[in-house]
Amino acid sequence: TYTYFKYENLYSDTYNKSNLLTMIRQYKNSNTAWMELKFSDSCYEEAKRRLIDQDEMFDIFDYFTNRDYTIHYIYYDNLKVIIFNQEIK
Repeated sequence: TYTYFKYENLYSDTYNKSNLLTMIRQYKNSNTAWMELKFSDSCYEEAKRRLIDQDEMFDIFDYFTNRDYTIHYIYYDNLKVIIFNQEIK
């Protein structure tokens, strides 16, 4: 019940952009480059498809900066975790 991701509010059991903005805002406020997000079994594949395959991660990151940037990512299917790094140019 009390995992790191749930304790830090970095866990989502639904794919919801508003939820993701809140999770990313935590990282941005702490000035952390790497962002680790965990999803439930029921929404992980949708999150991965929409964030990575359909480039929705750029929509979310655009909310936080108007500068040019690249995003690097890693995902761990067995853990249902996606890690993003925003590199501002």
